[in-house]
Amino acid sequence: MDTEPRIYVASLSDYNAGNLHGVWINCNQDSEDIRDEIELMLEDSKVKGAEEWAIHDYENFGNIKLSEYESIETVSEVAVLIIKHGEAYTAFADYRGGLENATEESFEEAYCGTYRSELEFATELFDELYPREEREHEYIDYNSFCTDRFCGDYFSLAAPSHSVYIFRSN
Repeated sequence: MDTEPRIYVASLSDYNAGNLHGVWINCNQDSEDIRDEIELMLEDSKVKGAEEWAIHDYENFGNIKLSEYESIETVSEVAVLIIKHGEAYTAFADYRGGLENATEESFEEAYCGTYRSELEFATELFDELYPREEREHEYIDYNSFCTDRFCGDYFSLAAPSHSVYIFRSN
């Protein structure tokens, strides 16, 4: 990804008073550090006693949707996963229907890598399972093997540069 995930957090007291007051916060940090930045923004508010805030915008989270009141722990955890795994993680989370279904463990168990095509992955998988020196027949129908694998064992998601992310289904 081009830049790190970040959120725009705004003071609700200022917003309700007709003022725009908030800050962009880099989310690739501990949740306590994010909270500290939110507190500094609220202390700098023109409205005395400002203490409520909301996420009014975010960027570099791929297709992942954040709510106005997403927990800072979740935001921090997801940002770290995006930095660690890149767009493959955001594609996986979107496919799984949200963050609650896309833990780091489930991603790491499912993710097989990025390939130019499903066929490239299937060919590599076949060659790992059945080394050339152990094959009785030279003719291999890689297309059929590929089709069979992607009928239940694996799935793919579009990746940049005309490639695909490959995941185990279970």
